Amino acid sequence: ILRYWKYSDEPMCEFWSPHANRGFVGSHDFKPVLPCVSAAHIYGKRRVSAEALTSFELTFDENFRDWKRIVDLHLARGVTHIVFHTFTHNPVLGGRPPSSSFGNGIGSPFLRLQTWWPYLKRFTEYLERCGRELERGRAAVDILMYLGDDVNHKPSESRLLFGGRYKYDYLNRDVLMTRLDVAGGRIVLPDGMNYRVIWIPGGTFLLPATEAKLSELAGKGAALPYDVM
Repeated sequence: ILRYWKYSDEPMCEFWSPHANRGFVGSHDFKPVLPCVSAAHIYGKRRVSAEALTSFELTFDENFRDWKRIVDLHLARGVTHIVFHTFTHNPVLGGRPPSSSFGNGIGSPFLRLQTWWPYLKRFTEYLERCGRELERGRAAVDILMYLGDDVNHKPSESRLLFGGRYKYDYLNRDVLMTRLDVAGGRIVLPDGMNYRVIWIPGGTFLLPATEAKLSELAGKGAALPYDVM
């Protein structure tokens, strides 16, 4: 689930509006962000794009305050670049505002016929400024969560690990075997990312070569807690 982003110039994910865990649509598991963010971190990609604020519940009374809350949540999760769904060229004059050439039931249309169109520039300037600052530095993440060597998919992102006290990235075998090292007691990557521990959840399947690599890292001072919550 992570390695194909290794070959992507600009890893991209997606998040929706409204974003809540009140149901599957809009939940963290509906359009998962963490695999993409994790892949960007462990493969040295500075930009994480996201199709943003998609919706099946358009009411055309959406506002910047609500959108900012959702965007800020995902900037904090590791997204750095916002791609609107949908920005539509609408040349029709005398139509039924605000309308949308994409239909009226999906997306969060950023259109010149919206009542808030004259104020959109302030909102986009905020998004641009956030993205620029986030891409100047590197994320601070405490834990690498090893996904294991069997054929599986990501864990549920609706489950709050570590009581929400620590940030974590997923780790795959490709990066474990070829990109990780230890320096000063930290697990380090060649692009500058570093972590405190590699966490191996209980029941994680490990190949002998993986166990050998983990032992090698532990010998260099890496912290490798097993099944610690």
